[in-house]
Amino acid sequence: MTKVLSIMLLLLWVGVHSKAQINVEKMDSIVQHAVTNDLFEGTVLIADSGNIIYQKSFGFIDKDAVLPIENATSFGIASITKMFTAIIILQLVEEGKIQLEDKLKTLLPDLN
Repeated sequence: MTKVLSIMLLLLWVGVHSKAQINVEKMDSIVQHAVTNDLFEGTVLIADSGNIIYQKSFGFIDKDAVLPIENATSFGIASITKMFTAIIILQLVEEGKIQLEDKLKTLLPDLN
């Protein structure tokens, strides 16, 4: 699980902090290295303004039945999304776009 989290955080950091064009070949090389070394199985999707730049799936849903992971495969990710939400919120705070004390109704006034 730690291996997967490390790769996911790396890809999130690259996506959030990259202002330049994403080098698809370099990204593919990083992911392929992780897959080859049994550090990652799953799907990687990188998009910019709704346009998919990179999307590939690696590994197997069931190794015994040799069922490969596909781009549409659903994963039970449980509470892992909380960490990503916290990272994004803290980045917005760091950029001065929101404050931790802000009320939800202030941030989303149309939400009833």
